[in-house]
Amino acid sequence: MLENISNLDDILGLAIGFTTIMLILSLVVTALLQVLQNILRLRFNNLAYGIKAVLQSTLENNKITLKQIKKEILVPPLKESCESILVQPKKTWIEPDELIEKISSVGDLLLSQADIDKIKKKFVAGYDYMNKRFQTMLRYWAFVLAFLVAFSFQVDSLDLIKRLSSDPELQARLEETARRLVGEEGTDAFKVLTYEDISDSALILMQAKYPDLAGQLEQASGIGEDKQDIIDELNGIMAEEMPEKRAEVIEEYESLLDNLHREQIAEGIDRYQKYTGELAVFDIRLFKYGFKYSLIHLPGILITAIFLSFGAPFWFERLRELIKLKDTLKPEVKKTKNNQQTEEPTS
Repeated sequence: MLENISNLDDILGLAIGFTTIMLILSLVVTALLQVLQNILRLRFNNLAYGIKAVLQSTLENNKITLKQIKKEILVPPLKESCESILVQPKKTWIEPDELIEKISSVGDLLLSQADIDKIKKKFVAGYDYMNKRFQTMLRYWAFVLAFLVAFSFQVDSLDLIKRLSSDPELQARLEETARRLVGEEGTDAFKVLTYEDISDSALILMQAKYPDLAGQLEQASGIGEDKQDIIDELNGIMAEEMPEKRAEVIEEYESLLDNLHREQIAEGIDRYQKYTGELAVFDIRLFKYGFKYSLIHLPGILITAIFLSFGAPFWFERLRELIKLKDTLKPEVKKTKNNQQTEEPTS
């Protein structure tokens, strides 16, 4: 398989080529995960299941269903201005006091002070568990998508290494792509955006619309665990300094955050198309060899899926290290090649 690999330069070329393909495939997985996370509302569902678990462990004869938690506790009331929104905003976090208020209103439950204290304590204590559960859920979906990507693009790691070892021209083209990926796109290429990431854009748009409120809007950092934290921050500022305009400003801010966040689905699709185009340049396409190929090469494809599950940040760092190593060793590699040529016997 590696009969054409005879020196350090060849080894680095093979390693850079392989890592570049893994990085691009990982970026495809990240783009799909971004779309999936927004469409399936993974964090919202995780919170709903967490609340359900808290209620089951704290309330006897609890009759609040998961459907009620999602529709009556976590979904804010529909506003007229939101009727045209394709995906209605949903909470990804809720304050303990608000949770108690919502629980009491669902099914007209009468909660004792002991019940309230128990729910609050259990809910706050369960935050770390819910966060770990969400991260586990993301890892699960990332591996599922990694396998689907490896299977549908038919990337058998063993065959890929064989192909790279016998094709120096392909190695050179991949190295060129690798340098572009590392040099131009950086870590933004594999970042899945959150509400916190788009809050700066929303605040800039708000300042353009409300120039008279620039001072108040500049006080907002746009930092928070989720959308509600970010809105609550500005809500507190406006309630203290300009309560007469608070409702209008908060409604506009929330609408902007929702619209910008919803655009991530389209952005994820654009990223998917971009990186599948990168793969096509190297003749890696969806089911190029037919469905049967994927079944025959399943072991190698499974190895690829395991590699992709390491994530784009892992492959990005490995690629950057390999390029840096090759640049550092360039004079030594050139000297070694010259020595080899000098030592060849003359005929």
